[in-house]
Amino acid sequence: MSRRTRCSVALSTGLIVASVGAVLTLSIATPAAARSEARTPPTGVVAWTSLGDSFASGEGIARTGGACARSDLAYGPLAATLLAQQRGWTVEAHEFVACTGAVTADLFTSNAEKQLAPQLDAAGRSDVITLSMGGNDIGFADILTTCLQIPEGHLPDTWDEVGRGEVVKLGCTMTREQLNDRIENLTRAHRMPVDGTFTGRTVPRMADVYEQIADEHLTARGVLVVSGYPRIFQPSTDWPSWRGRTCHLMSKQDADVLGAAAERLDETLANEVERADPTGTRIVYQSRLHLFDNDGASHSLCGRPTTEWLNGIAGLSDGSLRKEHSFHPNEPGHAATAEAVATLLDRALGRASPTTTTDAPAPSATDPPATTSPQSTEPADPPIDSGGTFDIGDAFEDTCTIAWPTAPTRLTDSISMTTTCLNVPGQFLFVHVQYGDPDLPVTPSRATMHVKGRIADIAQSEYGFKYLIVIADDVELR
Repeated sequence: MSRRTRCSVALSTGLIVASVGAVLTLSIATPAAARSEARTPPTGVVAWTSLGDSFASGEGIARTGGACARSDLAYGPLAATLLAQQRGWTVEAHEFVACTGAVTADLFTSNAEKQLAPQLDAAGRSDVITLSMGGNDIGFADILTTCLQIPEGHLPDTWDEVGRGEVVKLGCTMTREQLNDRIENLTRAHRMPVDGTFTGRTVPRMADVYEQIADEHLTARGVLVVSGYPRIFQPSTDWPSWRGRTCHLMSKQDADVLGAAAERLDETLANEVERADPTGTRIVYQSRLHLFDNDGASHSLCGRPTTEWLNGIAGLSDGSLRKEHSFHPNEPGHAATAEAVATLLDRALGRASPTTTTDAPAPSATDPPATTSPQSTEPADPPIDSGGTFDIGDAFEDTCTIAWPTAPTRLTDSISMTTTCLNVPGQFLFVHVQYGDPDLPVTPSRATMHVKGRIADIAQSEYGFKYLIVIADDVELR
């Protein structure tokens, strides 16, 4: 049975609508008029290589496996899929060699511990190369770990040990100045960390790394997309009072120290991309800091009730007990990045559709005044949409079930249902579905339905639980 009714109920809690597709790039000079043009796919087969560290491999997404924690839902392969499905690209010979824990040296030399060849061996000559690298060069994971409030005496092997024994405050052991010095090292030749000390191989500054990849591994039309790192925690001034002074074992003070370092790292990587390619035609930068935190709507941890695009302390909810999932982008975070990267590449490699122009004869002195008609152009392509960011305004389609022990609530002109939905991220406890048919024959015993609509809002209780608010256009009972 299918009921189709436009819902007239407007729900709003005053939340700021996030602009999911906003992209900051130091890249392709695209005139404003070109942004609305329809694009056609690049000719022939597109060779694609996804390189990088854990922020490229998919570490943080549930059920990633193997020594490199790779997932086809990571932003590199997902961007290729989106362009193939939504823009008609032919992407073949996709090499996905990003690996959790990777440092810049792993691009050029073998990793004996994981028995991996140099990542760039897989690139050959590629039309598209995506890369996230640099976070492990400065030892950011170790820096973050030392900031946590953890059980006394040892770091946990798995997060199920957190909370056992006495908790002590370690605090960030590095000052902002020391963090900035490590980040500044990326702008010159620097050594790789080995067992916590920087005694490994020396690699060039990041600008030279980018330039070498472009010169040796891009085709004539190729583009290297460097994707940066987001802020992990929202500024502590945005934390709700009920959180107290900590969130995910991190104090407000230390969260702000790490936030300032993330801003500095983003600026540094962007500058290195510009130094490597001032024209912005072959090497481009995708800022995840600005993508995740745009127009006042932050998708980082602990603050306003938006969809969080990062994991906090992870490993329990997905059943993996894998502490490395913590503080990495989750599925919505990779989906948002993939949308932005795919949009950037569509503008870079996609060809503008031809426009249709009719040249009219010049008017004579006796002709009546002419009216101006707009130039006929091809319709613009719709935005690239992964369907996986779960942000306010996004389309919503999922199989949902009335959450026990709740029951539908019937209003004058609509029905409200508290549900759990199959594909909604685990950070949301429930999905509240509002549908404009109070006579929908759903009961707690007949509770499963296919819901299509739009995410209207995100709510957060003072216990920290988040809820999606969905306005349904169609509900089909199962």
